[in-house]
Amino acid sequence: MSGTFYVFKCRRCGRWGVKELRVDILHGTYTCKYDNCRKTSKIKKQSEFGLAMKSQGPYDKPGDASKVCLYLNGLRWKKDV
Repeated sequence: MSGTFYVFKCRRCGRWGVKELRVDILHGTYTCKYDNCRKTSKIKKQSEFGLAMKSQGPYDKPGDASKVCLYLNGLRWKKDV
C-alpha cells in the first residue's frame, strides 16, 4: 500500500466506495463495486475531484476509509475518524 485512500460517490447509484490512488499516478478510473451498477468514471487530478465526483479523503489507512464509507452508506452509526 503505497498510496492514499479516498471515498468516492458513484454518479449512477449514489453509493460510496473506497479507491486507493497511487502517489505517482495523477489519474485513474473508479469502478463502482456494486453488482447492479458497475459504472466506470475517470479520476483526473486531486484538485479536480470535486468537479466530476464527490469525494472524502485522503486517508492513510484503508480501515479509516472503509469506516467513513460505511457511515456514508448508512451502515454504521458513528464516523469515528
